[in-house]
Amino acid sequence: MEAPRYPSHAVSFAHPARLAAQAMQRGLRDSFDESFHYLELGCGAGGNLLPLAARFPEARFTGIDSSADSIAVAEAARSTLGLSNLTLIVEDIRRLEEASPHDYVVAHGVYSWVEPATQEALLRSVKRALAPRGVALVSYNTLPGWGVRGMVRDVMRRAAAGEQAPRAKLKAARLMLTRLLRQSAEDHPYAALLRAELSLVLGKRDGYLLSEYLGEHNEALYVADFLERAAAAGLGFLAEGAPATADGLLELGLEQDAAERPLGERLTELDLLSYRQFRATSLCHAEARPSPLSQEPLRERGYLSAQLTPMSREPLLAEGEELSFRADTGAVLASTSALHKASLWCLARAYPEGMRAAELVSSALQELRERGLGEQVQIAPEALERLLDDLLELVRRRQLELLPWSPKVARRLGEGSSPAALTRLEAAGGVVTSARHHAVELSPLHAELLQLVGSAPAHQVMDTLRDLARAGELRLGDDERAALESPEALAELVGAQLRASLGLGLFPAS
Repeated sequence: MEAPRYPSHAVSFAHPARLAAQAMQRGLRDSFDESFHYLELGCGAGGNLLPLAARFPEARFTGIDSSADSIAVAEAARSTLGLSNLTLIVEDIRRLEEASPHDYVVAHGVYSWVEPATQEALLRSVKRALAPRGVALVSYNTLPGWGVRGMVRDVMRRAAAGEQAPRAKLKAARLMLTRLLRQSAEDHPYAALLRAELSLVLGKRDGYLLSEYLGEHNEALYVADFLERAAAAGLGFLAEGAPATADGLLELGLEQDAAERPLGERLTELDLLSYRQFRATSLCHAEARPSPLSQEPLRERGYLSAQLTPMSREPLLAEGEELSFRADTGAVLASTSALHKASLWCLARAYPEGMRAAELVSSALQELRERGLGEQVQIAPEALERLLDDLLELVRRRQLELLPWSPKVARRLGEGSSPAALTRLEAAGGVVTSARHHAVELSPLHAELLQLVGSAPAHQVMDTLRDLARAGELRLGDDERAALESPEALAELVGAQLRASLGLGLFPAS
């Protein structure tokens, strides 16, 4: 029986626009040019590269992996999608020759999971392949957060040591964790931490566990040690792609309180305070000497975006009435300012597309006028500047995103509307890439629907879904199964799934 594969999906923090934003904020770049060159070392089955190559046809992408099987899977998908701007190569990172300069070099899920000699070779390859003002991203597991997790990994490897077949190893490891979880104490702080880790690991997919927990190599390290190794290869710290906390407040506090202390010391302290297990660190050439962080380069030219949900059915936009929005991070944003609330409302409505500052202010003012609230708003330049400052503070706190790029997506469905070809292909595997390059796991019904919609009239699509479910070929939840018995309920369910697809940007703009 074939061993489960490690999942290969989009990596949100490896999106070139996010890397470009980091470079612009540190003075390395002036803009985001969509004719960039992008290299991924350890690209696996292409889950990150394929959606990027489809999204940016003017760019050039190269993926390198030592697994011929993974490259074959990626190549089959590339051929199906007709992506001529993507080149896939079977190669060992340790034997990688001189590479032409790339604007972005990504090594996600590689560094911690290889032996020390390959780690050194990886950083040298990044240095050689990176353009003078380019951005590299390297991810790795970190201490102290991986301390308990590493212990769990050791226990799993010991439990599986007597097995040869991958699935037998998985079974032995899962049985051990289940036994530990059942026997853990109820009223001890360590037991609570251990139970949380055991539950998290037991919820992971088999392919992930085989690589992350049962694989030969997995070195977690302090960020200060990683930065020393990067410096030895001629690379310096630029930014961090994976936040330590959902609201960013812990990072902001350390920036303000400890700016004079060595960077590695500050970042290690942050990891200790946040129990961080993982980093995705952006690097640049040490000689590039990035400037201090500033949002100014993106203030006027960047696109603000946010996945926000108003917490009232009818937005309360009048001055003085509080309105709250829930962000996708789980944070709640509340305001009583009419202009501020209208701006957040416009961002919520525009998502997944972004809006430039001038466009956002204009849309917010128009929204207030249409509701008869225009006279409540000051439109003096200083009031608009305060609004933009407030929004940029939300960017710093990671509640809004500010990028030099925005996707263009369909806002409504017309007759015969179809998802992008990539979305159809991905849906067969149950995980699709959103317009903003997030991997989204679908329900079986949603996945099947995306493969059918646009290929036949709506009533035939619903008939097919009903037939598949009744034949036992489509796994449904209780509510979904009940909807099959009523044409109206099924139509409502399908409509909700299609609206969710629009919200993810899965249908291309016409």
